[in-house]
Amino acid sequence: LCFAYKGRLRDEMGVKFSYSDSSGQTQTQTSRISTVFSRGDRWRYKCVDLQSALQTAVVGSRFLLQELLLYRDSSATDYYVDAVRIGKTPTAMDENAVLLRRRPPPFEDSGKSVQSFSVTKHQPTASQVTYRIVATPLDCAFDFPLMAVSFMQMSNSSEDVAEFVSGDATVTVVRPRRATPPLLL
Repeated sequence: LCFAYKGRLRDEMGVKFSYSDSSGQTQTQTSRISTVFSRGDRWRYKCVDLQSALQTAVVGSRFLLQELLLYRDSSATDYYVDAVRIGKTPTAMDENAVLLRRRPPPFEDSGKSVQSFSVTKHQPTASQVTYRIVATPLDCAFDFPLMAVSFMQMSNSSEDVAEFVSGDATVTVVRPRRATPPLLL
């Protein structure tokens, strides 16, 4: 597990997972993994070997992560997480070097933030997948740019629609409606 974070996190993570025990039965367990998070208001990067940590906690196989919990430290201030990757190999051997290559989060310099972000998958056929993405701005922010797909080439675009292609894959991004500026009284 690797991710970027900003803010003050408690030096542990909660993990809910299932696994097969020695008799082949599926078990579900919650565990806490100790780790060290850097403090401060800069973006940092963290990689944790979850599999080794879980195998130290229990004897079993076929581990499946169900929930990952991060906790605020005693200051109870907000924290932010970005660029989450779950995989077998870490994305970086040197956590400090990642920050030099990391792209900043969208809108970081504009002062705009997204309060919530939800993704719903719809798959009417095996070859067609649609995702409905709803981003709710924080504090009535508005005038966000249209989303883009960073690893694909843009083939067509307008103010509220963009099409991206890569090989046989096509992604169309549509903004059904724009947020309006707040009323000035």
